[in-house]
Amino acid sequence: MTGAAALEPVRVRPPADRPAGPPVMVPLGQALDPRQAGGKASNLAKLIGLGFPVPAGRVLTCEAFRRFLAADGLGARAAVLARRPDPTDAAGRPAILRRGARRG
Repeated sequence: MTGAAALEPVRVRPPADRPAGPPVMVPLGQALDPRQAGGKASNLAKLIGLGFPVPAGRVLTCEAFRRFLAADGLGARAAVLARRPDPTDAAGRPAILRRGARRG
C-alpha cells in the first residue's frame, strides 16, 4: 500500500498506569499546529493542504520530545545548562572579567 492510505495515525495503547495524553506521532498532513508538531512540519502540512507535492511521512510531536527529555533526565540537565551565563556574552561575565576586558 502506498500514498496517504498507508499513513493512518499510529494507535499505541498506553500502559494501564499512564493516561493516553496528547499523541506522540501524527501523519504529516495532520501536523497543522506548530505548537504540536513544530514549525517545519506545520508548514509542510499546510503545503499538502494546498495541493503541493510533499512526500508522505509521520511527525514526532513536541509531546514525544518532552517525554524523551523527561524519561532520561535530560530535561533537568538542559534546564541547568540554559540558566548558565553565555561565556561569549560580556554582560554575563563576572565583573572582574568585564573590567579586565576593557583594558585589553
